Amino acid sequence: TAYEIKECDWSSDVCSSDLGSACSLASPCASMSSALAAAGANGEVICLDRGVYGGALILQSVTISCGDGFWETGGAFVTITLQTAAAAATIEGLVNDRQRAGPGNALSFNGQGALTLRRARIGNTGGNGSSGLLFAPTGPAALNVSDTVFYNETSGHGLLIQPTGAGSARAQIRTSRFERNFHGLFVNGSFISTAISVSLDGCAFTDNQNGVNAASAAGAAPVTISVKGSQITGNASAGLLSQGVGGTTIDVGSSLISGNATGLSTLNSGQIVSFGNNQLRSNTTNGAFTFSQRVGAGRPYNVTVLTHPEGQTCTVANAAGTVTANVTNVAVTCTTSSMRQPPSPR
Repeated sequence: TAYEIKECDWSSDVCSSDLGSACSLASPCASMSSALAAAGANGEVICLDRGVYGGALILQSVTISCGDGFWETGGAFVTITLQTAAAAATIEGLVNDRQRAGPGNALSFNGQGALTLRRARIGNTGGNGSSGLLFAPTGPAALNVSDTVFYNETSGHGLLIQPTGAGSARAQIRTSRFERNFHGLFVNGSFISTAISVSLDGCAFTDNQNGVNAASAAGAAPVTISVKGSQITGNASAGLLSQGVGGTTIDVGSSLISGNATGLSTLNSGQIVSFGNNQLRSNTTNGAFTFSQRVGAGRPYNVTVLTHPEGQTCTVANAAGTVTANVTNVAVTCTTSSMRQPPSPR
């Protein structure tokens, strides 16, 4: 069953009261809380127009279908606590700008189940350690995000994925932006033992302190983040940071990493692996990829340039040798090719 919601001018509009009464096109609900109560489990809430509908506590499966930016919270919190692994909440068209109101997470997910987030704009909390979205399941959970902006969490996280207890997390994030956060995306496996996997496709991480951060503690969950077709640019510290004692890997393919203080940064046993066709350039310090295939100790290696960039010629320093430990001194330098101008016709 679908229930409508619209912003009401009580002097002229006919609206249902904010008491969870049945909503209709003729008498729509005036707040998200009342619409959710009317919709019930597995129901749908439809925004008829743009309005400030307040925050919400979502405890059961629901679909919230709003046009682009139609659900504005007025800075109120939205909390999702699903009770079963089969439960699912879908939210489209949310704007939660907290206007630097102070500590707290603009949108938070705990419990278990699945959250799908489309065309949302979330952030600007202003609290130290706060998140635009805190995804902290205590049971098996999945997160799907598309066409969403996480912004201006300058003392916290645009998106923090941090399961606890018996929680686990799988996430797919597509065509989304992370701007002006301390951590654009922070994936932390330190509090569980089940592996976390996150896929990024067509995303942009710009003007954060750290663009993408993968972390885990000793004996805790391994974290794997796959980055494809994305831009990691202009971040004040690290574009990509892999720092897990418990084993963290960031796999990167077909992506631009440029204009950061450090393009690639690894600590402890963290790895950043190239799957090819990346542009790592114009960072203050580029950092280095780990190759996707290992060469055994005592075996020879030889690094060559497969394809030169258009208009450039590349050379490899320290290209060959025998593996005795991790090889970190191979350097590829590309220079613009000089071309002789043809003589002028006489």
